[in-house]
Amino acid sequence: MDADGKPNDSDIIKVLEAHCLLTDDRMLDEVRGLISLYADLIQKRLGELPVSVNRQKAILDLLEEGLMQEGIIPNSHKKQFEMPVA
Repeated sequence: MDADGKPNDSDIIKVLEAHCLLTDDRMLDEVRGLISLYADLIQKRLGELPVSVNRQKAILDLLEEGLMQEGIIPNSHKKQFEMPVA
C-alpha cells in the first residue's frame, strides 16, 4: 500500500500469488490498468471503514474481490483474504 492508501505492485503480486497466478509483466500491466480505473472506488470504500480496521488487509480483500469480479482470478478459487472487522 502506498503512503496515500492506494494499492501498489506488491499488493497486486501478493493477491495474484495467493491464487497461484503468474505475475508476468503483461499480467501486472493489465491489473494495474484495472486498479487505476477503480482507484476512486477503493479509496471511497477504505474511507467508509472504521479507523480501527487494518487498511493493508482491507486493500488485499478489495483487490481480490475486484479481480474475481473481473475474471482475472477464477470464481472457482477460494477467497484468500477477508475484510478485517473493527
